[in-house]
Amino acid sequence: MASINNHTNNVSGYDFNNTTTPSFEILPYFFDFVWLALVIFILIPNLYLFLLIIGKRRLRTRSNALIASLALVDMSYALFFILPMSVLLIMHHHGGQHWTRLNSILCQSAYSIIRPILDFNINLHICFISLEQFIAIGYPFKYRSYINNNLTFVFTIIIIYTTSIILGAMPFIATWYDFDFPGCTIQLNAFSILIAGAYFQAWNITCLVVLFPLPFLTITMFYTKIYSIANQHFRRTMPNAFNMRPSVNYRVAVNKKAAKAIAVLLADIIILRLPYVTVLIIIYSGLATAGNVTIFVTALMITQIMGAFTSVVNPFLYSYYNKDLRRSFYKRRYCIFYQAVQVMASASSTTRISRILQRR
Repeated sequence: MASINNHTNNVSGYDFNNTTTPSFEILPYFFDFVWLALVIFILIPNLYLFLLIIGKRRLRTRSNALIASLALVDMSYALFFILPMSVLLIMHHHGGQHWTRLNSILCQSAYSIIRPILDFNINLHICFISLEQFIAIGYPFKYRSYINNNLTFVFTIIIIYTTSIILGAMPFIATWYDFDFPGCTIQLNAFSILIAGAYFQAWNITCLVVLFPLPFLTITMFYTKIYSIANQHFRRTMPNAFNMRPSVNYRVAVNKKAAKAIAVLLADIIILRLPYVTVLIIIYSGLATAGNVTIFVTALMITQIMGAFTSVVNPFLYSYYNKDLRRSFYKRRYCIFYQAVQVMASASSTTRISRILQRR
């Protein structure tokens, strides 16, 4: 995503590819290889979760299908945005390779088209997962008809993917971008600057809303409502044999557990996404003046990595708060760990026995 700068038609406002600018004088090697390492951290847990859901029949529910779809999008984020972008930047910064037209188009497309589409998709998945959990708790009869209706689920998936593609690729569809410039720098064409500037700014605002306020408000509203409904249900159904109120300590423990769940979900959005959105707002508003370009470019790189780290956290977070999925996810993980320990122990014992035989 990007913004219109008042003095240039550079979408980002800065030339991120000119090595004489301050942007790549600060830790260029570190950032490039961190992006590349992030691909592995995203792929392993998401691929594991995706295969677990589609591999076990009892886990193939509508709720888990949304989580599997989210894992698939997270893997796409790593494979189709982070991987090509990091490889091209490493080739340019460390291999001394100049930007060819093909490399420039690939990098610009990854940053200006693929990334917004996947950002929209991930956040819409998070919103619909929250909505699905709310319907399951608040309206169990409607939820039962939902999980038994394939058409409703397919329609939900179509809404998520169609909306993310249309909104994410809007600048490309409207031909606002000019891909004739070398490097990853995204440029607006003359038509966009003169005529479509207001529409492009509206698109930027939409991106900011989807990145943070939309998932934050959705999680806050739905999970707080879930907590309230569950607490009311608890009061009605948990009296003991003498029709007395349930144990205060037990109620406090249940409430504390629910509050922790909401806090963790919100902390994921606040810690990993809010810094990136804050830096973008500062850049969009023009406060990132020429005197402190280096600071804001460095902050943008760091917060981008933090935002991408959401795709690492998602499989652990949403599998943990799903009972059946949590059991399978962590049980399989412990089985793998136990088998690895057994293999290491057997290898160690074999080595020890061979040493004893050699001494004899």
